Amino acid sequence: MECYLITGVLRVMASDIEDLEDLIVNKLSRISGVFSIKSNLALKKISYKTVLPIDTTRPSRSDRVNPRRGMVAPRQGAKPLPSPQGQSIA
Repeated sequence: MECYLITGVLRVMASDIEDLEDLIVNKLSRISGVFSIKSNLALKKISYKTVLPIDTTRPSRSDRVNPRRGMVAPRQGAKPLPSPQGQSIA
């Protein structure tokens, strides 16, 4: 079974329609604050991938973290940001 909560959407994989009905009628609809339930059924799987398309050749922000200060070091060649008082923050 898979279950995800995505901004108010609950994605569930049930073994059959009876299990889905049980989940909706006997569990989800009895939760206080649940006012309506809308169901959609997938007819077939078009694509399923578990690998995220992440560019591993690009350095991540964690590569620039200063462990003592817990801050991200500026990128090489980056200009310092001005402070509210007009002075540069290094």
